[in-house]
Amino acid sequence: MGSAITLRIGRFQLDWGKNTLFVNHSKLFLPDDVKEIPYYYADNNVEYKPGFSRKLREVKPRLELLGYPLRRLHKMYDEAISDLDFYSDHEITFDVFAREVVAIDFLEIQAKQGFQDYDLDEIIKRKIISSPEFQRSGDEVGLLAEFGDEFIHPYITLRLLMENPSNLEQELLWDYFDVVADGYVDEDTIYENLTDGERYLIVTEGSSDSFIIKRSLELLAPDISDFFYFVDMAENYPFTGTGNLYRFCQGLASIRIQNKVLVIFDNDTAGREKYELGLGLTLPENMKIVKLPDLPEFESFLCVGPNGETRENINGRAVAIENFLDLNQQDPIPPRIRWQSYNEKLDAYQGSLVDKDAHVKLFAELTKKNTGYDFSKLKFLVNFIYDQCVD
Repeated sequence: MGSAITLRIGRFQLDWGKNTLFVNHSKLFLPDDVKEIPYYYADNNVEYKPGFSRKLREVKPRLELLGYPLRRLHKMYDEAISDLDFYSDHEITFDVFAREVVAIDFLEIQAKQGFQDYDLDEIIKRKIISSPEFQRSGDEVGLLAEFGDEFIHPYITLRLLMENPSNLEQELLWDYFDVVADGYVDEDTIYENLTDGERYLIVTEGSSDSFIIKRSLELLAPDISDFFYFVDMAENYPFTGTGNLYRFCQGLASIRIQNKVLVIFDNDTAGREKYELGLGLTLPENMKIVKLPDLPEFESFLCVGPNGETRENINGRAVAIENFLDLNQQDPIPPRIRWQSYNEKLDAYQGSLVDKDAHVKLFAELTKKNTGYDFSKLKFLVNFIYDQCVD
């Protein structure tokens, strides 16, 4: 008979396989997500064995970084059903499918007395059949017989289920243990790390910039930090400065690089100039150029220059990654920007944070996030990078 392996939400099955014929879903999880989970067998027999388990709200960012953000689902769905033969006068549009899937509330379904059917595919079919579109046509039994998980990728359904807030505390389970115990798969190989094609290369103007982002991801977003990697250059970082980074962008665009690349320019005068030039490059779809985001905290910042001390808006003029650190840790010295070179083309001075190396050193010494350090701007930066990659 063989051994089954399923991806499910509680008892509700999203995908299944048998023996060695299955899709490996381990990338939705982290290696330490293995715990004792229920395995359901005939005659209501339940056994607890090792399996992957993670709440839907925690799976969501990993699923989106794997290529399933909400905005892409419509196209994926249409491509999946484009070659199907419908046994109905009405094609099941994405809007109908999405509406009925999002409406699924697992707690509500399980609360129904006598509920026994945990085949999610069949539940969705019945919901679509009972929808107004099919009820008006009187074609309830004409729903295409082959419409199901063999055509609609389970990750499309999974992502739509996450749009219902009631489902976010449900556990996503992957019960791999039986295929391991019965010798079909080696337990050491059941967890598959992300490939380079699934990860995102982050390229910045300097090695300290990359360090700050990498460390921020480890501290603030450890659940997704494995999706990002950086140029491994402890010395002689090749892209120091806006000019080198821009030329790097030109090179990647010309060779049509296949890896996913996010290039981040500083939000200062020099960075803004090269960023705007970069927008004119013909980039492959998997490459994106951005600059550091504006923040309200930077709209009135202490500055030192030809006019003495002033408070000015440094967005687009003097914002580097160091500005997203907790700059108040160096009290009693207030953080300040020193104006330096003048850019005639943009009619603006280039500024930089005073004693920025001291701020970086203090951040580098942190070993955990609950230290009284203000991570709010770094959290904003991490979310910004996540959104750019998902987009």
